[in-house]
Amino acid sequence: MTSNLGRLPITVTVIVKNEAARLPKMLEKVAPWAARIIVVDSGSTDDTLAIARRYGAEAHVRDWTGYGQQKQFAESLATTNWVLNLDADEVLNRKCVAHLHELFATAAPEPPCSAYRLNCRLAFPFEDEPRALAPDNSPIRLYRRDSAGFRPSPVHDSVVVRDGKIGRLRGHAAHYSYRDWSHWIEKLQIYTSAQAADYLDRGRPPPYWRLWVEPGFAFFKAYILRRYALYGVDGFVAAQIYAFWRLMRLAKARELARLRQRAATPPDARRV
Repeated sequence: MTSNLGRLPITVTVIVKNEAARLPKMLEKVAPWAARIIVVDSGSTDDTLAIARRYGAEAHVRDWTGYGQQKQFAESLATTNWVLNLDADEVLNRKCVAHLHELFATAAPEPPCSAYRLNCRLAFPFEDEPRALAPDNSPIRLYRRDSAGFRPSPVHDSVVVRDGKIGRLRGHAAHYSYRDWSHWIEKLQIYTSAQAADYLDRGRPPPYWRLWVEPGFAFFKAYILRRYALYGVDGFVAAQIYAFWRLMRLAKARELARLRQRAATPPDARRV
């Protein structure tokens, strides 16, 4: 067993399934300093579990119940108050790791904020590193368990801060979200189905006019506001996929609503 001497009082948590190709790069950046690494696997058929254990992580198998629930389970296994949640396709850069060491080396007794946002920069499938102006977002990833935690949403895996301030980590994580265009479409199918079900569980199906309007706005958001235009033809394709993602989420929600309504209607009451 690896000694925790000189390590940061942080438990790194990650949920996975069939991430043998991407998990090693992520673990290489956290294994040298994390007090503990918790990997929660939802049924991998590749070498994901063996790779996790090779880097000193504790690997747990749990049936899939949703993004928020899986991450809640992972954080419940932490033995430190501080948790850093990462995805298997996110790799911290040196500046971010240095800031983590600085926070826990100089803070007395602990860092001044209850949670910290991490800038995640998208790396396109053909890139080794994300560009300086790459599309990004900044979710809360480092947090104190006694002041924050994941909510049990099956789709929206976001941290809720109950008490204290929110800071921002310096540096960034490279986000290798898509291996290729086919992988992007595979994820689209999975996510849009889950998002459609969540949409209906929270209210009525979307009105039909959103199917006409939303994809165009989504393309503009990705291509211009998220700077996909900087990637030439690849950025144009990515923006189109993003727009299609939004369209399919709405279309599947309306389809699912009809299926549920049909299932609840007695056969003799259905219109032929």
